[in-house]
Amino acid sequence: MGFKCINRHLSRAGAIGIVLLSISLMLVLASVGIAQAPQPSPSAQELLAQQERISTDTTFVTLAAIPVFFMNLGYALWSTVLCGEQPGKAIRQHLMILALSIFAFWALGFGLMFGNGNGFIGVEGVLFLSGADNSPAIGDAYQGAYSSMSWAGIPLNIKFLFLVSNVVVSTSILASTFIQRRNPSIVFIFCLLFVCFIYPITGHWIWGGGWLARMGFWDYAGSTVIFSVSGWAALVGVWVFGSDEEPHSKVEDSGGTQSINILYVGFLILCLGLIALNTGSTIGFGDGRSVNHIAITTIASAIGSAIGAIITCWIYLRRQNTTRIIQGVLSGLVAISASCAFVGTAWAVEIGFIASILTFLFLDYLKKSKISDISGLISIHLVGGIWGTLSVSFFAAGESNASNALYSIGPAVGLFNGGLSNGESFQQLFQQLVGIIAAGTFAALVSWMFCLIIKLSTKSDAIE
Repeated sequence: MGFKCINRHLSRAGAIGIVLLSISLMLVLASVGIAQAPQPSPSAQELLAQQERISTDTTFVTLAAIPVFFMNLGYALWSTVLCGEQPGKAIRQHLMILALSIFAFWALGFGLMFGNGNGFIGVEGVLFLSGADNSPAIGDAYQGAYSSMSWAGIPLNIKFLFLVSNVVVSTSILASTFIQRRNPSIVFIFCLLFVCFIYPITGHWIWGGGWLARMGFWDYAGSTVIFSVSGWAALVGVWVFGSDEEPHSKVEDSGGTQSINILYVGFLILCLGLIALNTGSTIGFGDGRSVNHIAITTIASAIGSAIGAIITCWIYLRRQNTTRIIQGVLSGLVAISASCAFVGTAWAVEIGFIASILTFLFLDYLKKSKISDISGLISIHLVGGIWGTLSVSFFAAGESNASNALYSIGPAVGLFNGGLSNGESFQQLFQQLVGIIAAGTFAALVSWMFCLIIKLSTKSDAIE
């Protein structure tokens, strides 16, 4: 009986063991089957999302650069009407400036502006984009000679494409200002020196991690870097080379239907280009919030400047003037470039409104001072650029980490936006003033030196 009982218990234990072993084998096989299922790892998903982001941002920046390049044509048409130039000459000269600017910025300007260096100038990867670069890596993952652009997660050649379009805008302003020079070599030489030295050095201070950027100066899309620096260079050039004659000064009254139509086409090209310039300065689409906000503030500033120009014309001229209104709108678009990502829509309207009035007054001041600004481009870009840069310290929304905030890194809250009791707001005003004065002084002095050298070497400043 004892053995039977033991056998019975063993048989029961064996049965239970077999059942448990079967269950264990089933669980093991199931776990192996689950492990062998083709499930993407988190790193693979992240890599896929990163590739999609790079592709989207690259496409967006490429498309944004195209209208900015077309601004060269807009300035050429502007010169044709307001400066009374033959279309063939204006187009030819602007086309040559376009090619020269791209080559000079590729050969030297980009490296001086964005290459790693000191607070004054870039010293790495200076010639022909030859510096080491592992873009589109960003942040700490970036290793290369252009660390100031390491926040932009797109390939280096696309960064260059958009940034060189900004240079083309600057030199197109100069070309339009000097369009009536008899000796075109004056324009070409000055633009070459501007792209190789003046533009990249001031640009390095602000966008290349230079001393103004470290101090806390903000210029989001180029009110100073692109526009006021060009305005100073153009103003000095006109002063050194002498005032141009105004054989077509009556164009600002009527100019004929055909001339006004050409002027309006050029104006629309410039407007679209300025919208693309501001939105494209994000150097990436992201979730679209910043791009959409910048587009809205840019258009709002244009609306405000149109209203300001219309009111100013009625007050000062007692009539409407098509050319003055168009010039006022452009000044508003120039002014909003510095703050387009930092201000609300209502403040953008105010910025444009004030810009158009200031530009109108400065145009009359230059005319009384016998300084030629037939096209109005000096006043538009110099006054609009200075006022737009200064307005950052007046109307900025302020840094915030809230989900609905405009920006988390940027200028302090504006003085007129609740910052009168904030010491950082007054500090921001000081920083903006320092940047405006420093960039303007450098651009004016170096332009004066270059213009004197060119004038002495060419021995010709006659006007056609």
